[in-house]
Amino acid sequence: MVPTAMKAPPVTKKYVRSLLPQLAELQRTEYIFEGIEYSFKLEELPKDMKLLAMLAGEITISAN
Repeated sequence: MVPTAMKAPPVTKKYVRSLLPQLAELQRTEYIFEGIEYSFKLEELPKDMKLLAMLAGEITISAN
């Protein structure tokens, strides 16, 4: 039997899923450094979103 698509290892899926809440928190929080307020806004390019979805186990490489 030949696999039709590679799947991300479970440890990779777990790591990517753990990043999502951390990234959300990073965007919600305002940071003050030397009197200047900073906030982060993260955006992904379409190809990056596909890669993250594949690594989280939501799509297979063949779906790219």
